[in-house]
This record gives sequence, structure tokens and C-alpha cells, in this order.
Amino acid sequence: MGFNMYVPTRFVFGNGRLNELHQQKLPGKKAMLAISNGKSVRENGALARTEEQLKLADVETALPLCLRRRNNPVVAAMAGIRHEHGRRHGV
Repeated sequence: MGFNMYVPTRFVFGNGRLNELHQQKLPGKKAMLAISNGKSVRENGALARTEEQLKLADVETALPLCLRRRNNPVVAAMAGIRHEHGRRHGV
């Protein structure tokens, strides 16, 4: 298998900086949001705030169905693989 990949990246980091997301020059009008199966991004409001900022920038968002389900077997399998290799955080 072969492919080419171009992934321009800009980091906007710091307290309260998420509120500036809608002011950034974004490369398109659609964004796929990928999150872990954890609850914190939902509970602390970061996901909702990110979606709102992208909406203000006229960017359509999508959260893949497999990431919306709480007991996702794919995410559970990935967590098991991480655990086997001694990694506890991140995928």
C-alpha cells in the first residue's frame, strides 16, 4: 500500500484559547472530530465548545458513530492493546 499525506498543523495553546478557534484560518468547511471513549471531553464541555467554535466558523462537524457509543468494542480493543504494551494514556 502506498499513499501521500499532507497535514498542515497549527497549534493554538493556552488558557481560554479555544474561544479563538473560530477566528483561525481553517483549511476547509468540514471537520471530523476524533475523541477517545472517555467521558472527560464531554463532561468538561470541551467537545461542545469545540463544536460551537467550528459552527461559528461555518465549519460542519462530524463525530464518527463508532466514537459516539460508550461501550465501543473497537475502542475497547484499542485500550486492551495499549494496556498490553504498558501504555495507559493516548492511542
